[in-house]
Amino acid sequence: MKTAVRTGVVFAIALLVGASRPATGQELSAEAKAKEQAEARAKRNALAFENNATNLVFYDRAGKRVGAPFGERAIYGETVLSPDKSRVAVVIQDLPNETADLFVLDVGTGAKTRLTTSPRTEFVIAPVWSPDGSRIAYVQIRKGQEAIYVRDANAQKPEEMLYKNPGAFMNLSDWSSDGKFLTFAISRPMAAFCPTQSSIRRIAGTSSYGPWIRQ
Repeated sequence: MKTAVRTGVVFAIALLVGASRPATGQELSAEAKAKEQAEARAKRNALAFENNATNLVFYDRAGKRVGAPFGERAIYGETVLSPDKSRVAVVIQDLPNETADLFVLDVGTGAKTRLTTSPRTEFVIAPVWSPDGSRIAYVQIRKGQEAIYVRDANAQKPEEMLYKNPGAFMNLSDWSSDGKFLTFAISRPMAAFCPTQSSIRRIAGTSSYGPWIRQ
C-alpha cells in the first residue's frame, strides 16, 4: 500500500512538472515576440531619424543661406527666433519616447537648454517669446488636456500654467508688444488672454482658425 501511495505521489509530481513546461514555452514566446517588436520599432525610428533629422540654418528673404548650420542633428518642429535674434525656441521630437519637447538653442554656440520633459506620447506645440525675450509661452498636452504654460527662457524657475483649455485644438500665436496679452485660437473664436488678470477676451473671427487682425 505504501509503495502504491509513493508511486501515486511521484506520478502526480511528474504531471505537475510536465504541465508547467508549456507555460514556460509560452512565456519565452511572448518575450521573444516583444523583443522582435521592440527591434522593429527601433529600426523604424532609426530610419525616420536618418531621413528627417537636420541641423538649423538661417536663410535671408531671397532664399540664400546665411551663416553656418548650428545645433545638433535632430528632428525639429516649430522654431521661433528670439526678439534679439540670439536664441531659437524649438520643439524637438524624441521618436523612441513618442514625445516632442521645448528647447532653447543659442545661435552663436549651439548650446541647448531644455524647458520641458514630457511623459510618453505627450508633446509641446506653438512656442512664443515674450517681448523682452526673458520668457516663452507654449501649449503643452498633458494627459489629453491642453493648457498654456510659461517659463523663463533660461529654465531657472518652474513653469507656470496660465490657462487650461476645456476643449481641444488650441494654437498659441503671439505675445503682445506690451507683454500683457497672449493671442491664441481654440475650437471657438480667436481670443486674447491676459496673464496678469487671468481673463479671456474674444477679439475676432467666427471659426476656430479664421482670419483675424491684431491691433
